[in-house]
Amino acid sequence: MVKLWVSPEDYPERLVGRFDEELVDRFHFSKGEPAPSGLATPVVRFNAPVGELREWEALLSDSRLPIVGRRALALLTEHAGSDIEVLDIRIEANGTLMDDYKLVNVTRTISGLDHDRSRWSLIRGTTTRSYRTLFFNDGCMGTANIAREKESLSYVVVSDRLAGVLESAKISGIRLATDQEYFGPKPPTSPT
Repeated sequence: MVKLWVSPEDYPERLVGRFDEELVDRFHFSKGEPAPSGLATPVVRFNAPVGELREWEALLSDSRLPIVGRRALALLTEHAGSDIEVLDIRIEANGTLMDDYKLVNVTRTISGLDHDRSRWSLIRGTTTRSYRTLFFNDGCMGTANIAREKESLSYVVVSDRLAGVLESAKISGIRLATDQEYFGPKPPTSPT
C-alpha cells in the first residue's frame, strides 16, 4: 500500500518556512527528476528560533518539499538512495543560518492513480486535471521506495517498506498517511 508524505497534524503553523522564489524556482524540485545543474542554493526562511526548529527532524515550508535533518536523511539515503537527490539548502531562522538540514529532491515518478475512484476536474481552458482526492492502485510503486505521482507531481508517495522504516524511527515532522487516511474512504468503483 502506498503512503503519502503529508504535513503532520501537530506541526505548528508558525514553524512553516517561506521558500525564496526569487533565487530559484521551487518547481525545479517537484518534477520527479534530477535538478538542473547550476541552480542557486535554495533558501527557506523561518520566523522562529533555531532551538524550536531543531526540535523537528523534518521541516515544513510553503513549497511542500521534503527538508530533513541528519537522522531522516540517513534513513532515506540508506533505503531510497536511488530515488532521491540530496541538495544543500540554506535555512535561515530569525536571521541565523542553520546548516544541519538538506533538501530531498525526489527523482522518481510512478503512474499509480486509481482513476475510477480519484476525483478530479479539468482546469478551465486546459487538459490539466486538478485532483480533489487521489486514490492509488495496489502495487503501483514497483521498485520505487519514494516517488512523485506523474499526474499530480505535488504528492510524494512512499512504499510500505520505506514507510515502515520511517514510522519505526518516529521521525518528527514526517507524517505518512494512506490515501484513505488522508482523503477518506475510497468510493466504490464506477460501473463500466
